[in-house]
Amino acid sequence: MRELIYIAVNGIGLGHARRSHRIGKVMKAAGYNVLFSTYEDSPAERFLKQENWRVLTVPELSWVPTLDGGIDRPRTALRVFQGAKIVSQHLSFEYSLLKTLKPKVVLSDMRLSPIMSAELLNIPRFFLSLFLSMRRAPKNKLKPYARLLAGFLERVAKRCDKIFFTDFPLPWTIYYYFLPAKMPSNMIFTGPIVDENIERIISSNDIETAKEQAKENLNLTRFDKVILFVPSGHRASQKFFLENFLSLFPCFKEMSRNKFVLIQIGSIGKIIRLRENVEILNWIPNKMDRILSEYFLASDIVIGHYGMNKVFDSLAAGAIFAGIVSNEHIEQQGLAKRITELKLGFIIQDFKIDIPQIIHIVSDNDEYYYRRIRAYNKLMKSYKPLETIRREIENVIS
Repeated sequence: MRELIYIAVNGIGLGHARRSHRIGKVMKAAGYNVLFSTYEDSPAERFLKQENWRVLTVPELSWVPTLDGGIDRPRTALRVFQGAKIVSQHLSFEYSLLKTLKPKVVLSDMRLSPIMSAELLNIPRFFLSLFLSMRRAPKNKLKPYARLLAGFLERVAKRCDKIFFTDFPLPWTIYYYFLPAKMPSNMIFTGPIVDENIERIISSNDIETAKEQAKENLNLTRFDKVILFVPSGHRASQKFFLENFLSLFPCFKEMSRNKFVLIQIGSIGKIIRLRENVEILNWIPNKMDRILSEYFLASDIVIGHYGMNKVFDSLAAGAIFAGIVSNEHIEQQGLAKRITELKLGFIIQDFKIDIPQIIHIVSDNDEYYYRRIRAYNKLMKSYKPLETIRREIENVIS
């Protein structure tokens, strides 16, 4: 009978599920049974089930989002007591489950109850994270509470067999503002886990060749710049991006030598062409991922909310990232600050003002920005995060 690996995934958004899915594939290929758990009725649950994984669910533990993807503090505060009840349910469920199934290893992607339960049962445990401290994070009204949570998280993570920090080591770290003051002895910088199709293409081609080929495949070679708008998964973000995208139509007409593409999640995979240089791609998750990857590679600028997947995938695809920072969202604030410091991207505060300016700045300083992007792209190709994670897990098992 094959040994069982239990992977517990934070179900907020798709970032955690996508990278954990890739780890699951590697471990399955190595001969292990893989069982996932995540929040019920979440995008992560739907994604993992569509990828044909066995998935158990626990009640969702999350904040109340604002329309721009930030945190609604008053409404979130009302959930404190409900949240405490859910935490106890997570611990009880996970402890009973692990005691019954006796997995060989527990891998947690930003969930604490599986790690705490595995520790009580003396099961080898690994923590996948990009957040171990808030000491360096930008000032924020939620920072005092976030620091308490991060401090607890750091103590729990230090007791794991390994912490997999899916980023580059210093001084190239993208999630620099969430590093602890002193690096834990059990922490490994694995390098980022990026989109599988992008990774496959850039591993066998230099980035210039990969981008030229993607533009040819999508018939985009005649445009000076390709600008890709990628909203987050929840409906409020989709609506927010669609409204702002359409408000830029006068700008699109003036910049007719540039191509503007908006990605919208839908059930019918088709392209809606609004004019020669403006289109909306109705994207079906899991079924059209290769097309989305190709658009990333063809893009010169990617626009979206700041987040792990979009930033790392943009770097892998050799594209500059211009992002929106949601209200009270500490991760987005720290990530945006770091990306602009490294001159790898920009912050958008007003679509109508900032986006035309960003396009002009990039067009006038092409080589300056793309030289920095190419350096990170080259660095990314030198890391094998999935192989590193598999090797470290098997070292503990053996």
